[in-house]
Amino acid sequence: MIRRFLSTPFLALLAAACVGCAEVRDPRDGLDASRERLTAAQSLYYAGQYDSAAMAFDALRRHGEESGDVSSQAAATMWLGFAANRRAVYDSARIFGERALVLQIEHHLTDQLPRAYNALGLLAWEEYRLADAESLFVRSVQIAEQAEMPYAAAVAQGNLGLTLLDLGDYEGARTGLEVQLRVSVAHDSIRSAAAAATNLSALSIREGDPLTAVQTLRGAIRTFRQLDDPSRLQNAYAQLGEAYADLGEPRLAFGAFDTAIAVARRLGNEVEAARNMDGLAALHQRSGNLHRALELYDQARAVRDSLGQTVEAAWNLRNSAAIHAALGDLQRAQDAASRAAAVHEDAGLQMEQLDDAILLAELARLRGDTAAAGAHLDLARGRAASVGSPWPHMRVELVSARFELEDDEPDAALARLRSLEPMLASVRDETRAEALGLLARALARTGRLDEAATVGARAIDALERIRRRFGSSELRTTFLHERLDVYGDQAAVLFRLGRIDDGFSVVDAARGRGLTAHLASARATRPAMAAVASGDQLLRRIAELTKDLDNAAGDPHAEDAVRGQLERARTEYDEAVRDARERLGTDAPLLGLEAIGLDEVQRSLEPDEAVLEYLVTDDRVWILAVTPRQVLPLSSEIGATELAGRVRVARDLLASPENDRDIVAPVLEGLHDLLVGPALRSGVLADARLLTVVPHTVLNYLPFAALVDPTTGAYVIEEFELRYLPSGAAIAALAARADGSVNRPAPSGPGGDRMAEDRDVRDRAALFAPREGELPYTVEEIRRIDAVLARSDRFVGRRASEARVRRELARNRTVHLATHGVMNAENPMFSRVELAGGRQDRPEDDGRLEVHEVLDMEIASTLVFLSGCETGVGAAWSTADGRGEDHTTLERAFLYAGAANVIATLWPVDDAGAAALAVSFYAASGADGSPSADLARAQRKLIGDPEWSAPFYWAGVRLSGANRAGLH
Repeated sequence: MIRRFLSTPFLALLAAACVGCAEVRDPRDGLDASRERLTAAQSLYYAGQYDSAAMAFDALRRHGEESGDVSSQAAATMWLGFAANRRAVYDSARIFGERALVLQIEHHLTDQLPRAYNALGLLAWEEYRLADAESLFVRSVQIAEQAEMPYAAAVAQGNLGLTLLDLGDYEGARTGLEVQLRVSVAHDSIRSAAAAATNLSALSIREGDPLTAVQTLRGAIRTFRQLDDPSRLQNAYAQLGEAYADLGEPRLAFGAFDTAIAVARRLGNEVEAARNMDGLAALHQRSGNLHRALELYDQARAVRDSLGQTVEAAWNLRNSAAIHAALGDLQRAQDAASRAAAVHEDAGLQMEQLDDAILLAELARLRGDTAAAGAHLDLARGRAASVGSPWPHMRVELVSARFELEDDEPDAALARLRSLEPMLASVRDETRAEALGLLARALARTGRLDEAATVGARAIDALERIRRRFGSSELRTTFLHERLDVYGDQAAVLFRLGRIDDGFSVVDAARGRGLTAHLASARATRPAMAAVASGDQLLRRIAELTKDLDNAAGDPHAEDAVRGQLERARTEYDEAVRDARERLGTDAPLLGLEAIGLDEVQRSLEPDEAVLEYLVTDDRVWILAVTPRQVLPLSSEIGATELAGRVRVARDLLASPENDRDIVAPVLEGLHDLLVGPALRSGVLADARLLTVVPHTVLNYLPFAALVDPTTGAYVIEEFELRYLPSGAAIAALAARADGSVNRPAPSGPGGDRMAEDRDVRDRAALFAPREGELPYTVEEIRRIDAVLARSDRFVGRRASEARVRRELARNRTVHLATHGVMNAENPMFSRVELAGGRQDRPEDDGRLEVHEVLDMEIASTLVFLSGCETGVGAAWSTADGRGEDHTTLERAFLYAGAANVIATLWPVDDAGAAALAVSFYAASGADGSPSADLARAQRKLIGDPEWSAPFYWAGVRLSGANRAGLH
C-alpha cells in the first residue's frame, strides 16, 4: 500500500523537537552568534529553501569544527540530514544523522540525543523500515524522559504514533499523537501542535470520520500560512483532498490536491509533488476515471524512479496493476505486479514479497493458469515461513483453501482449514471470521450441514464483534476478492436444514444493521440516533478491550485493569442499547436493534400481500417467499457475478427512452424467470395483490416493476402493486409505527393558534421547486400537481428553503420535492437533496439537506415524494461488483426518520416524464387508496401512453413505507 499523506515526512514534527526552536524561544534569551546562524538557516529550511539551508548548515558545521564548538557542529550536522532527507538523498541523510549521533554520544550532549534518535527514526519511517523506526522512537522517548525533557519525549511519541498508524495500531497511534498535541499546546509550540493535529486528521480519515478531519485541517492550514511553512501547508492540503474525497466532494478534493501539488512544485520538492500526484491519481481511480489515474500514477512513478524511491514506486506499480486488472488488461497487470515484486525482492522485504506472491496468484487464476497460481502460492508459503510469524502462514493457507473451494475441492479445503483451527484462538477477530466462514462453507459442501451451521454461527459472532470498526480492511486475505458471504452461507445452510425461521433471522440481521455503522460520524443530536451512535462507538471500544485482555494474559495486574474497563464498557453498551430501543420504540427493528420473528412479519401482512426477500450468494439467489399463511424458501442457480452483469445490462437498456417493450423484453424476461418465476410457479403468489420486495446487493438497483412475465408478456407492475423495504423486519416495524400513530403532527410551537394551523395544513400537500433556474420544468411539475390536488401550497425558488422544508416535514402532510438529488458514493451519509439556501452560516438552512441531517430529524410526513435523480440509489452501485448493501440512501433516511411513505428514483429522471408520472400519481390518490395502488395506477397509465410508455419514464420510480390506506 502506498503511504497516503500521513504526515509531513521526516522533518515535519522533528523540527519542533529542537530545544530552542524559533516558535518557543524567548527573544530575550540573548542568542550567541552560532545560535543566530542556526536560527537563520532554520528559517530558510522552514521556507522550503532546502539547498540554501543546506549551505548555511554546512557553513555552521565547518565553523563549529574549526572553533571546537561541538554542540553547534552536532546540531548543524543533524540539520544537514534533515535537508538531505527533504531532497530525498537518503544515504546522505543517514550519514549526517549517524555522524551527529556519534558526536552527541561522545561529548555527552544529552539535550540533543532525543532529537538524534528522532531524526534517525523518521528517516527509517520515510524508508518504510517500520520496525527500525519504532525502536528508534521508543529509544528517543526513553532518553527524553530520563533527561526530564517532556517536550522532546512528546514529539517522539507523536512520531511513534505515525509508525503505529502505518502498522495498523490505531489506538496506539491516537495515544501518541494526542500526547504530542497536548504537550505542544502546553509549551506554546504552535507549529508542533498544528502538525500533531494534522496527523490526527489522517487518523480520523482512516477511521471513517472525514468531517472532523476537514474542520481540523482548515485550522492547520491557517496556522501554517501564518507561520509561512509551505512544506507543512502542502501536506495539510493533500490530506484535505483525501478528506474531501471521502466526503464525496470531488470538486473540492481535486482543488485541494491541485493546490498541494502547486505548492510542492513551487518549493521544487518533487518528492512531495509525486506523493500528491499519487493522491490525485487515487481520486481519479475512485471516481471511475481509470485511464487518467494510470497517467498520473505513471507521472508520479517517473519522479520516484528518478529519485531512487524504489519502494514507493513499487507500491505505485501495485495500484496500477489493480487498475489494469479491473480494465481487463491482465497482461499489463501481470507486468506491473511482476516489476513491483522484483523491487521488493531486491529490497529483501519479506512481507511485501508475500503480498506480491498472493497478488500474482490471483492474477494467474484470473488468466485461468492454475499451475502458475499454485506456484505463486508455494512461493508465498515459503515467504511466510521465513517471516516466522503464524499470521503470514495462516494468510497463505486461507487463500489456498479459498482456491480449493473455487476448484470444487471441498475435502482438501476442509483438511487444510481443520489444520488451522488450533491457531484461531490467538488471531484477530477479522482473521477468525474469515477462517470460520471458509470452514463453514467447506463443511456445507461436504454435506456436514449441522456442523456447518454451528461453525457459521461462530463466524457471524466474530463478524459482529468487528462490524462497527471503521477503516478496517482485515476482512480480506487476497487482493481482488474481499468479501465473504458468511451470512449468505449460513442462511443457505439453515434453509437446507429446514430451519426457516432461523434462516430468516440471519438474513434480516445482516441487512438491518447496515445503517448504524455510519452513525458514529453523523454528529447526531436527536436523542434516539445519538443513543444508537453511542452504542456503536462502545462496541468498537469493547472489541479493542477484548484484544487488550488477550494481550495482557499472564500479567494479573494488567488483566484485572483491562477486565474492569471491559465490564464497564459492556455495561455502558447495554444501557445505550436499552436507551436506543426505548427512544426508537417501534422503529428499533429498522436499525437492527431488536429482532423480529418471522411469525410477527406474517401477522403484519394483509391477506392479499406477499413478500419476496432475496439473498444473493456466490452460486445462487435465495428467494424467501412469505405470505400470511405460508413461508417457502426458493432459489435460482445464478451466481452474484453473473447476476450483477445481467442487472447492469438491464439498467443500460432501461436508461434510454428510445428502448420500448420489444427491445427490453428479452433481458427482463430472463430476470423475471430467475427472480419472480420460482414464486409464481410454486403458487405462493396466487392470492397476492401487493408484492413487498426486499432486495439484496445488486437487486437494490433492479426495477422489478419493469420485469416482464414471459408467459403473459406483462410487466410486473401490470400484475402486482409493488413496495420495496430494506429488511423483512421493516414490514412489522412500519406496521406497528402506523398502528401506533407515530406520524401524528409534531407540535411546531406553543399556543392554540399554531396547533390549529398544523391541523389545518394536515391535508394540504407542500410542493417545492427550489431550482427554478436550473430545472425550469420542476416549476411546471408542481403547478400541474397543484391543479389536481384539492389543497396544496407551492414554494418556488428562494421560498423553497431548507428551513421551510424542515418545517413542513415536521407536519403530518405530503411533501413533494422536485429538485436535484445528489448521491455521494464515497460517503453516503452526505448524499443530499438540493434546496434553496437561507442562512449559509447555518447548516440547517444552507440548502443541502444531507442524509445525516435527515436522520437527525423527527419527520411526521405521511408521504415524501423525492422527484429527483437517484434518490433511491446509494454507494454500492458505484462499486465494481455492485455487491454492497445500501442502507444510507436518501429514500431510507426519510423512512428511518419517520416518514410513513417515501417515493424515490433509481436513475436520473427526465423532467417532463417525471412530471407526467407525479401528476398521474396525485390524480389517482385518495383517502380510500394506498400509495402502492396509486403509484401502480400512475405507472400503468404511462405504459398505456405512447409518449411515456418506455420503461425509462416510469420503471425507476419506487415506493417504500407502511403503505396504509389514507396515510397520504
